[in-house]
Amino acid sequence: MPPKATARASEREEARRKKEAADKDKLAWRAIVVAPPGTPHEPPPTPPALQLRLERCFATAEPLDTEGKMFLQSLATSAAPCGHSHIHHPHPRPEAETLDWFTPAAAWQRLAEDVGGPIKGSRMVEWLSHLVEKVGILRCSSQTLRSKQMACDADLKTFPGNFIDEIVLGLDGARRSWFFIKSQSSTYVAASAGICLTYSFGANAPQFPIARGPEPEPIPQCSGASFQGTGVGYLLVSLMTDLVEMGLLEEKSIGKGVVISLGGFAGTRGLDFVADMSRSFPDAPVMALGDANVHGLNIMVSVKYGSRTAPYRADGAATPRLIRLGIFLRDLFSYFDMSPAHCASLDTGDINTATALGLDQRLEASWAADARMFRGLKGKCDTENVAGGRQAVYRYTIQKMVNVMN
Repeated sequence: MPPKATARASEREEARRKKEAADKDKLAWRAIVVAPPGTPHEPPPTPPALQLRLERCFATAEPLDTEGKMFLQSLATSAAPCGHSHIHHPHPRPEAETLDWFTPAAAWQRLAEDVGGPIKGSRMVEWLSHLVEKVGILRCSSQTLRSKQMACDADLKTFPGNFIDEIVLGLDGARRSWFFIKSQSSTYVAASAGICLTYSFGANAPQFPIARGPEPEPIPQCSGASFQGTGVGYLLVSLMTDLVEMGLLEEKSIGKGVVISLGGFAGTRGLDFVADMSRSFPDAPVMALGDANVHGLNIMVSVKYGSRTAPYRADGAATPRLIRLGIFLRDLFSYFDMSPAHCASLDTGDINTATALGLDQRLEASWAADARMFRGLKGKCDTENVAGGRQAVYRYTIQKMVNVMN
């Protein structure tokens, strides 16, 4: 085949792979890859290797205690044996294709609502906990920031001014007053070159017009009491290439952008906020992350479906058609089927909800077993029992794992 024809064929193949790796207008960025049932794939890890992988899933500052290690050991040894055929590849093994974070042509095109968040290496990365570990984040109130005059780091001294200007540089119509942070709500500020801010609009945070001054015209639906206490926040990153250098992200071509954290329990109001931000800044790369429980998902996938490796065809070539375990929050509200009374009975917080699901006689046995495992995970990797709407995401997570992946 002539060189030009070969190049064109390669371009067509790359375009086809990108098309298959994307879900309509949403980008499956660093998607989880699992082997479909009946598809030849790599052998599952041995119990000791699986236990080591499970331990690496916990992005906690403190090492696991003996009880925690015993818990993970019990999970690893109780994993069901894989009944599918395995393929042993000579080194180097083929790898599944991953999709770069592309330049958006329109709003929403670069918006991903991914329950798992980004993946680094062989495990998921939970943004806030990982930033706390590797970057070193100062957590304090805005009152403390003002009293200390942001003396924690030279980069932070210019935060309300130059930092915001740098983030919104080139965004037509953006006003610095929109990112006004002089309120009594809590903030997380990273004292590093890849400076970032999480502004949490929690129950104690002021309403949008109070926190931001006059209501900006391009974001008309982001104000008022409707957002009070929804857990919606946004994570602004000045240069994501700095995060690549810190080892937090692998993709080196990501430029300036906005990452919106939905906290894992954002409802339709949080989704509206993301939509408004995307429409207001059509030229800005925007990503929305909603994490139900990244560590729990990672462990459950490893135990129930084997390691997160690429499925292979019998001829040994990597297949670009991947099955992803991820939850799009739009689907949650479109396809979630449960009576209001049943939903209300589960609104008791993360651990209690998982316990209730594990004992619920109305659920399938496999679903209830996953819920009991999930309850154990929550008890070990999450010290906070957060009441609210997360139970819907958890239930949908388990439902999708059992019904879609089987």
